[in-house]
Amino acid sequence: MSYYFYQLASTDLMDFKSVVIPKNQRNDLVDDILKYYKIHIGDFGEVKSLEIFKHIFRA
Repeated sequence: MSYYFYQLASTDLMDFKSVVIPKNQRNDLVDDILKYYKIHIGDFGEVKSLEIFKHIFRA
């Protein structure tokens, strides 16, 4: 999973379409990113737009 996160973190926003991540890995990555924010931001709460967030990563 860290490989895919590194790919996203090191890719310019305009080149995101060039990053290839399998669908099941994208879903896991979204979940892991949300877990990270929940751990590091005390009052992060629940993401109300989770389906939108996942839709962005599906595209």
